[in-house]
Amino acid sequence: VAFTLFGRQNRSIRVTAHVHPSLEHRLPTSQPPSAANLILVHPNNDPSYRLMASPPVPRPSPAATPRPTPADDDMCMRWNCTCQGLSDLYKINHRLKSFARSPKETRDWWIENKCRTSPAPIDDRPSLSKPRKMAPSNAVCYFSPTRPGDGRMEVMKMTWGESVRKNLFFAMSLETDNTSYVDLDSNEVHVAYRDFVDSTGTLVEEYQPDNLKGWQAPLVAKIMKFWEYMAMTFDDVWAERCAWFVKTDDDTWLNTKLIQQRLECMDPDVEVNFGYSCGFGVGVYTGYSRAVVRNFAYYIQRLRNESEPSWFVGDIEDRRIGQLLMRFGITIQRAVRRNGTHSPDYMLWHPDTAMDQRLQWAGQLTSTQIGCLSFTHHSRPPVMEALSKQLKKHLKETGGIACPNSWRDQGMDGPLREAIVKGCPKESRNG
Repeated sequence: VAFTLFGRQNRSIRVTAHVHPSLEHRLPTSQPPSAANLILVHPNNDPSYRLMASPPVPRPSPAATPRPTPADDDMCMRWNCTCQGLSDLYKINHRLKSFARSPKETRDWWIENKCRTSPAPIDDRPSLSKPRKMAPSNAVCYFSPTRPGDGRMEVMKMTWGESVRKNLFFAMSLETDNTSYVDLDSNEVHVAYRDFVDSTGTLVEEYQPDNLKGWQAPLVAKIMKFWEYMAMTFDDVWAERCAWFVKTDDDTWLNTKLIQQRLECMDPDVEVNFGYSCGFGVGVYTGYSRAVVRNFAYYIQRLRNESEPSWFVGDIEDRRIGQLLMRFGITIQRAVRRNGTHSPDYMLWHPDTAMDQRLQWAGQLTSTQIGCLSFTHHSRPPVMEALSKQLKKHLKETGGIACPNSWRDQGMDGPLREAIVKGCPKESRNG
């Protein structure tokens, strides 16, 4: 399902989805009515949005394998003439939309037989020594990719980042950055703009500026380099500082008190990816446990060797990171209700929404609404300031705001559910 968020309609902001023809019969024929005095419509109110919930990563199954044509039998015996065998042998991945490094004849066979299979998730992990000192399990660090000079760093520090300033870091890759380094005095993480060298000492050609085609490719390369470098410096820099790593865009407002409360009942030594799900896994606000961050260099290097270069940096960075983690069986643990819809604890603004509408909405939020709001996206500086002021006001008046802890009811299976939900309260108290 390919989609575009936030089409403007009837003075309201709602989700519009471009849906595959096979799904059109499942969509409503009429649009939801617009209400008087309604500033925006939450995505949960759009039935087509619910079709975008991604199912768990599928395990190999021969059930969907088509019967090959007789002419292909000789060639296709290398993969037992099954779509799943072809996926397992050449790592062709329907879910990730990747042909990996497969030869042309296998791609032709895949297309002709309408295959829709994916290889099994990679279960292997490198053996890592445990650092001598680890941060407490509730230590949360925040990271925002940005660049100096446009004032956004200062706005984040003065609004939602004020109470977490020591643990608020900024990720950069400037043209003057000839090497990667961490500046703890200014809370900045710089990754080399060119000639990036990974943990094996290999120069990564895919990240060279001249090889990045398309407007999204430089940002994808920057984020890939950033997470790979975070893993490379984990033991020396981050082990004793952070148990959770939250990444957010520089135009997003975060409710750090609520995030902190919700993470206290989760185990950072289990591979966890949480936050706002955007189609393939991650979005404007996402986070990882230290078990994920420690292995990011391994994840990225292995998939970089498995995938064709055009795939690796050929899409939106949020989606590409989500797909990369899916290859290792790590799917995003979304804040969802039992019926599968997203918990209404975020707001996604259309970039063109009038500023007075945003400020009006922020000023009208009740204590529960602002206290249980995880984040807003496309929040310009005045909106960030208004939200932070409103949250402080209500916390002072109430002394604390109780929010349903929807992270408890995600329907997770096996050890992961036990590791995350054990001891997790039914409510998070913000304040």
